[in-house]
Amino acid sequence: MRTRIGTILIAVVALAVGAAAGWFAAGARGKNKCENVEVCKNGNVETANGGRAQSPSASNGRACRSAIADAKPHQKSEAPSEKCRESEVAKQEEKAAQVAQVEQQKDDSPFPRYLDMFKNNPEALAAEFQKEAEVDQARQASMREAFVAELKMNAEQAAIFEKALDDLRDQITRNNDEWAGLIASGQLNDEDDGSILTSNRLLGQRFVADREKATRETSEKLYEQLELDGVSDAEKQRLLFIAAQRTTFSYECLEPYLAVYDKIYKNMGVGDGIFSWCTRARRNGGK
Repeated sequence: MRTRIGTILIAVVALAVGAAAGWFAAGARGKNKCENVEVCKNGNVETANGGRAQSPSASNGRACRSAIADAKPHQKSEAPSEKCRESEVAKQEEKAAQVAQVEQQKDDSPFPRYLDMFKNNPEALAAEFQKEAEVDQARQASMREAFVAELKMNAEQAAIFEKALDDLRDQITRNNDEWAGLIASGQLNDEDDGSILTSNRLLGQRFVADREKATRETSEKLYEQLELDGVSDAEKQRLLFIAAQRTTFSYECLEPYLAVYDKIYKNMGVGDGIFSWCTRARRNGGK
């Protein structure tokens, strides 16, 4: 009886032990069950369950993300620096171009060419002057029209105005012709500093005074002759004087100086061509 009970007990214990072993085995299989189906398909269960081994695709993806992360800061740091270098180079090139342009303007003097014309081809110098004179004549005509309109002159008043300015132009031309004759004869020279006026100060002062007197007298005559409505007295005087003064520097008045151009050209600052030496010298810092 005891033997049967013992046999039964041993069988029960063995069954229990087998059941326990089967339960632990099932638990172990459950632990190894793949939590990532895609990774398991590739046969890498340990990776899917958080192990150290990695699938090729996961490893490549992480490597790519790492490379991109490393590259972005590098690009951000280099791009502004490159732009700064390009901007600095552009500024330096622009500055160099500006300096070169200024130097070219200083060196690009037309007066050696004009002097060569004077000595070797006076007809060419006269033709050059004529081109500039035509431009100035158009400018003078436009100036007169503007003053006629601003002073509200009628046709009769405009004719008086035009005639007075023509007479002034002719008078100044005669004065300049006389001055050119004195230079040609050697009575006026530029021995002091290259200037006819300062080398011959007394005659120079008379010359300037004669021009100023002709300008003032023409302005006064027009002021007395023209009864202008709607224009203040001060404005009338101002505009008439300016019109007369500009007339005295018209190119037509300067034509006599072509005969003594080599002596007189450094004394002139009229326009932008043959008689513009003083104007260009001021623009180029005295050069």
